[in-house]
Amino acid sequence: MELDNRKILFAAQYSAPYPGNFIGSLSALEQTLSQRFGCKIAWTFPVEAEETDWFESFRKDRKVYLAKFDNTLHRRCREIVGDFDPDIIHTHFEGFDVAMLRASKRAKTVWHMHDWLQFHPNPLKKAYQAYTFFRHYGRPAITVGSRLSIIGVCHHEPAFVAPFRLGRKIVESYIPNGIETSRFAAVDRLETGRLFTFLTFGGRNVQKRIDLVLEAAEKLSKKYKFNLKVTLGSDTQSVIAKWGGINRPWLLPVSQTKDVAKLYNAADCFISASDCETFSYAVAEATLSGLPVIQSDIEGTQWNIGNPSVFTFEKGNSNDLARVMEKVLLSDPAKLHEDALVTDAVNRRKLSLDRWVEEVVGHYKKL
Repeated sequence: MELDNRKILFAAQYSAPYPGNFIGSLSALEQTLSQRFGCKIAWTFPVEAEETDWFESFRKDRKVYLAKFDNTLHRRCREIVGDFDPDIIHTHFEGFDVAMLRASKRAKTVWHMHDWLQFHPNPLKKAYQAYTFFRHYGRPAITVGSRLSIIGVCHHEPAFVAPFRLGRKIVESYIPNGIETSRFAAVDRLETGRLFTFLTFGGRNVQKRIDLVLEAAEKLSKKYKFNLKVTLGSDTQSVIAKWGGINRPWLLPVSQTKDVAKLYNAADCFISASDCETFSYAVAEATLSGLPVIQSDIEGTQWNIGNPSVFTFEKGNSNDLARVMEKVLLSDPAKLHEDALVTDAVNRRKLSLDRWVEEVVGHYKKL
């Protein structure tokens, strides 16, 4: 598809408290599409986005629609498409996928898959999931495949949903997320005068596995002195309390903050113990802050493997995590810093917003 003077609608099920790299990335794409190709851009968010601190300034001088995720969603999407009449609809985080695809009879629709999909081990639940996955990813592609395409931030997502199309081919791209690299800088952590400090980010424990980090740190604390900072995500406080870690001297719970660079700069190593991820912004940002990274050996962070300051452990294995934490703790600080600078340089090239924008533009041109 030629992009000159096209109308493009971004529809994102996104109402996070901070704009983060997600909004920054789409804003960079918006700028390129507008300035290079003369495209007109519109946005759609859930009504909950109005409650965030960033939304009011964001929608100034932009065409922005809002929608509720209830039984009015499909009608509202038809109203939005009827008003803006887009040539391309680019959806994010699943919620708008089917409604926006059905709302237009002509627009090319891009489903940008950010979330990890997997089957539940229970056979009955797995069967129901298979049915819902077919309804979402299979039947629409079979019926209107010529208008539908997929971008995955990890190879896993397009591969997971492909069987539900029953052989129907559509345009697919694997595009790792882009990072606003200017927000982060590698700092010299030599001779800081503080205890070696590990950092990990809390969230839904079923995914982030903070309990695993606590178990590994407890084992390590029998031999060494260090700090472990854990940001308080959705259920992190309850995980810490249930585990019994409130009075551990090495455990330092900290609040989430918009200024994540400050958190990285006050640490010496970042830990990602997730059981599943598609693309971890935190892992990427940590490397761009000059931190060595310990990460579970899951598919979604394989893009970081091979960098010299990256250490992996077996997913779900607290003993192996403790082993790797010890290895990093005993590493020569000067060598860690040198290796982290190499990783920083590699990932700045690999994960730049410029690279991400050009790859998304390339996907549009294949439609």
